[in-house]
Amino acid sequence: MAKSKLHVVTLLLLLSIVCGFHGCESCDDCEVEHVSERTWIKYFPDYGEEIGDIECTSDGGAVFFAIPPESVRRSRVVRLDADGNTVWETDLQKYFSLNLSSISVDPEGRIYLTGAVGTGNNAVYAGILTSQGDPILEEVFEFGGFNDSGMDIVVHPDNGAIICGKFSEHFGVMHVDTSLQIVWLLDSFPPAYGTANGVCLKGDSALYVIGNGSGPIILELSEQGDSIQSRVLEQLGNAVDIAFEPGGSIFIAGMVGTDAALSALDISLAELWTTTHSSGMRLVPKEIKVDLAGNLTILGTKFSDSQTNNDIWIAQWNENGDLHWSRFYLSTADEYGLSLSVSGHGNLWLLGHLSIDHAVADLLILKLNNQGTQG
Repeated sequence: MAKSKLHVVTLLLLLSIVCGFHGCESCDDCEVEHVSERTWIKYFPDYGEEIGDIECTSDGGAVFFAIPPESVRRSRVVRLDADGNTVWETDLQKYFSLNLSSISVDPEGRIYLTGAVGTGNNAVYAGILTSQGDPILEEVFEFGGFNDSGMDIVVHPDNGAIICGKFSEHFGVMHVDTSLQIVWLLDSFPPAYGTANGVCLKGDSALYVIGNGSGPIILELSEQGDSIQSRVLEQLGNAVDIAFEPGGSIFIAGMVGTDAALSALDISLAELWTTTHSSGMRLVPKEIKVDLAGNLTILGTKFSDSQTNNDIWIAQWNENGDLHWSRFYLSTADEYGLSLSVSGHGNLWLLGHLSIDHAVADLLILKLNNQGTQG
């Protein structure tokens, strides 16, 4: 099938599938105002790498990064408006073989990035761009590990950002200021902690970090980086991403066997509930977000037994673990869920990757409204 025809088929399938989503039991159940915004699907042709992250901006748009066509490990950052039109795009050229992992946006629109530089003996990368995409600062931190990398980044409410990942081949967390100078650094955790792959803030007073080593683990750290408490997440096989709900609950997306799992903890890290979701295939979560109404949305991929015809998967629960909806994005190609962000209006922005016979590959961005429907 020709590529253009496949795009039309995929678009029609996505339109037919998304119609019928509902993100809450009724509009009266939501505590935020529903604002109607146009929803859409947008393709970025010939992006061959299954790499990317997306974050909504305060004006209703979004910013994402990916590896552009014909690039040798150089990352592109793209700014979209609310209708999916490209406002600007910036190719990061300072470091060769840059592999970005995560993106975050501060209230002024500045963009924070982390990842790794190198193809062995990697250095942890951090960068800041203006709201117009101009690089302000780019820095690398050499901790001496072979596979060191920044895995997740979140903007600090007062100063810079928190980065977690693998530093010196260990579970690592650091706070960098707006000049990308290290405020504090933790990189001497036991090897059993593995790699820190998700971080979220508890207001401006503390932060939570998850990782996987000999088992999934969560740590609570103070604003100064002091350890407060930790817990092995025995109810999960692994921990993929973490989110904090201002009401006081911590939500972790992970897996139990081949099923996707969602677990809620209170602020003492005690388990409140854990639920699993099965499709008959392997469901692999990638990212979790909490909206202003307390809904929990997970994006991931359903992997088939044949490793072909894989599908983007998205599902939403309420804060008590009750499933609202769960759907797959089906096409004649392989699709992978890469990243999810939620706008202030509750719109869901999905970043995915579409591969046609492992030869032609596109990025896919789908914007859904706050009820999980397109229209």
